[in-house]
Amino acid sequence: MMTTETYRIIPLNSTFDRNSFDCDSEPLTHYFRHFVTQDIKRKLTNCFILTNTTHQIIGYYTLSAHSICLSDLPQQMKKKLPRYPTIPSIKMGRLAVNQPFRGQGFGGVLLIDALKRAANSEIGAYALLVDAKDDNAVRFYQHYGFISLLDKTDTLFYPLLNFKTV
Repeated sequence: MMTTETYRIIPLNSTFDRNSFDCDSEPLTHYFRHFVTQDIKRKLTNCFILTNTTHQIIGYYTLSAHSICLSDLPQQMKKKLPRYPTIPSIKMGRLAVNQPFRGQGFGGVLLIDALKRAANSEIGAYALLVDAKDDNAVRFYQHYGFISLLDKTDTLFYPLLNFKTV
């Protein structure tokens, strides 16, 4: 469980040691250590980190522009949207928590921050979209109200109109 220590979520910058980050997924660790800054420089993604007072990276997530095919949405949602072939969305491409901090609720903290940033964006977007890496990840996102796309049960979305910003 989180302590009374001060935490903050900020954009990734060069003052943080990415090499000490290690999560349970080699691809997520490798991407964070070696490629995320290149993608940020190319304007392909933005990366946000959760850090503590000792500047340890507790976790991270990435956000980028995306779209959802209208035909992939459940019927009850499609009928409320214009008949465009695709609907603008924001994709959380990666979400990971550093090994020493797993099981303490930080994944949820990062997810809520991503939802808040997406909902408060000045760019129009219907939903936050995620690709779950396994069944545990699907359950994690469903716990927070994410809905699977029709033919892609490991791709889930959260309608941003449903998110109540604080």
